Amino acid sequence: MTAGGSASRRAQDARRQERLLREQWQAARRQALRWEAASEGEQRVAAQLLVLTERGWRLLVDRRWPGTRSANVDMLLVGPGGVCSSATDSRPSTPAAPAPQALT
Repeated sequence: MTAGGSASRRAQDARRQERLLREQWQAARRQALRWEAASEGEQRVAAQLLVLTERGWRLLVDRRWPGTRSANVDMLLVGPGGVCSSATDSRPSTPAAPAPQALT
């Protein structure tokens, strides 16, 4: 063994651990930012849909999907026109809205 060999190996191990922890931290940060953006988007949509409650609609938010562990419906509107569901996605750019389709 050369002078400083064991210290060098420990330093390399520590640097590998540092890289791993940095990657995990960055992944956790990205995930937190995505969830925060999703929350803000859902809050903006809910604020817009609340107007419909004055017209006889009931807004139900963040409802668990029956029979699943973690699936949910972001928003349900129940009212004179029937039942509508909304899944809200927050994305960096706004895609063009699809043309409305009649419910059958």
